[in-house]
Amino acid sequence: MATLTVRKLSDKTYEGIARRAKANNRSLEAEAREILDREVKPFDIKSWVADLQDSRRRHPFKLPPGEDAVSIIRAVRDE
Repeated sequence: MATLTVRKLSDKTYEGIARRAKANNRSLEAEAREILDREVKPFDIKSWVADLQDSRRRHPFKLPPGEDAVSIIRAVRDE
């Protein structure tokens, strides 16, 4: 495994990672590793589409009777 040293990290960023580490019951190093792993993972379009479809199934959007998306968008835009 590789090692990374980050210099000149702002106090605000350091404190934010430290708070998250404490909340997640992890060391500062483990929390930083988790953040980097999550943010840098390769983008998988199939997984992303599956997650989106699952979300749409769990949270369906229903228009009011007689309404369509275009009329709602126009109404909001024109307010």
